[in-house]
Parts: sequence; structure tokens; C-alpha cells
Amino acid sequence: MSNPTNKSIVARALNNPRVQGFLMLLVLVLVAVLSVAQQFPWGVTPTNASPDIFSAERAMTHLPAIASEPHPAGSKAQEKVRDYLVTQLSALGLEVETQPFASGENVVARLRGGDSTGAIVILAHYDSTPVGSGAADNGAGAAALLEVLRALAAGPLPRNDVIVL
Repeated sequence: MSNPTNKSIVARALNNPRVQGFLMLLVLVLVAVLSVAQQFPWGVTPTNASPDIFSAERAMTHLPAIASEPHPAGSKAQEKVRDYLVTQLSALGLEVETQPFASGENVVARLRGGDSTGAIVILAHYDSTPVGSGAADNGAGAAALLEVLRALAAGPLPRNDVIVL
């Protein structure tokens, strides 16, 4: 009896329906992983990046002020967050106002465009639940909004106005 060669072992394995199914599944999983991986950033732009570029690290510097404690609508803690947002947006040279409503205040700011034919609105809410600090809902969104406006104000003016709500 002779020993089968490596080629014949591989050939028999590749003709096995179970092996073929496993290889097909492996290829599908690899394609899925590579497709999904493209949707996620590999790194975060650091704080020392050019001022006209969005930096997630710079955005995150706002989160301790926005989400240090629960700040539900109408609370004193929410007023502190509102004041922080107004101060940050004003420091960027934006036109800032607050608009009262039933249980709190909207903060509205405008970055004037260079040759405006209209405006876009970007928004995030800055209240939290009574028991959570709101870091994920929606403190991170408010922090990102501040960084977007900072980067826009640092670069060439956009054509149209940008309104922050």
C-alpha cells in the first residue's frame, strides 16, 4: 500500500461537499468582515490636527462639561450645560441666542456663509434623563456639533449659512 501524496489528499478534500461548504462560508465571512471594516475609522484625528479639520479628540474635550451629571430638561444642571454651549459657540464668533420653550431652552447659533443662498441646520439635544449623564444620549452629539462648528469657523467659510440647534 502506498502513501497518498499531498496533492491527492488536497484534491480529495476539495471534492468533499463539507469542505466545499466550509470554504464557501469562510469566503463569505471574509467578504462580510472586509466590507464592514471599511465603515469604521481606523484612527481618530488628534487634537493637534489642522484647525480646519474635525478632530474627535477635540470634540471629546467638551464631554466632561456637557455630561458631568444628569441634566434633565428644566433643571439647574441643564442651565449649566446651556451656558457652556452658549459660551463655546459665542467664542467661535457665531450669532447665538436662546429660545425658551415649555421645559427648557433651545440654543440657536448661526455661522454666516460666504455667499449664502440658504442655510443648513445641524442639531443635537443637550438634555439628559434624570438618572444618566447623557454622554451617549446626546452629549457626544452636542460635543461633535461644537467641533464641527469650530472646524467650519476655522476654515474657509462655507457658501451657505450653517444654523446650529
